[in-house]
Amino acid sequence: MRKISLYLFPLLMGACIHESELKPILPLEFLHDDNSKVWEVDQDGQRLDPNLPHYNTLIFYNTGYVFFHPKNNLDVSTGKKGTYALSLKDSDTLLTLDINGTQAFYKITQFSKDNIRFVPKKMDTSSKDASIHIVPFTMPY
Repeated sequence: MRKISLYLFPLLMGACIHESELKPILPLEFLHDDNSKVWEVDQDGQRLDPNLPHYNTLIFYNTGYVFFHPKNNLDVSTGKKGTYALSLKDSDTLLTLDINGTQAFYKITQFSKDNIRFVPKKMDTSSKDASIHIVPFTMPY
């Protein structure tokens, strides 16, 4: 009887899990590592702001602030300060960046601790690949 109950218990637990609907969880700490994290736009990807092509480094803080810098100078005086927000919905996950009063909305298509890929919510159809790919900051040498 005891052997039967040992085999029956996992089957019953599996049936309970099978009946429920599981939803994926987006690990938000990947964005800021529970404090701050420096990301850079991948060399092959689009720029966040075409008017400022050298501003390709982002520092996300767990407080909701983001700093936008040139890669070769992370001084506070050279950067642009803004805020970010994540909106988690069943259909999609949106990243909102508000830098100097200009809001931009992005749909996150890939999210891990080693890379994040997002596309503008209002995609420009003239661009071949409007996705933006950011990776953790690498050593400059």
